Amino acid sequence: MTSSVITYFETLGEDVLAKAKSSLADFVATDLGKLAVDAVNTVEAEMEGSSGADKLDAAKTQILNDAGQALKDLLADGDAILNYAVETALQAVLAGVVTGAITA
Repeated sequence: MTSSVITYFETLGEDVLAKAKSSLADFVATDLGKLAVDAVNTVEAEMEGSSGADKLDAAKTQILNDAGQALKDLLADGDAILNYAVETALQAVLAGVVTGAITA
């Protein structure tokens, strides 16, 4: 599977692509990024054939379970940051910035 975001950045040139990959790498190096990558890899490995929405819900649940109450308190205003975390981690895995379970 190829990242549609990375494919788009490729059309904008190597400089933009390099900056996008650098930003992805910076995010996945954070504590939240590591949790998100772990969640994406687990969901992809265990939920083959499931819808994207089901996988997103499962990944968000795993992040919250892994992070515990501290992250729940931080995210009390909504789940937009979790959507961002999961999508960014997915793009990082698809772009090959980190190793992941996605092989198709």
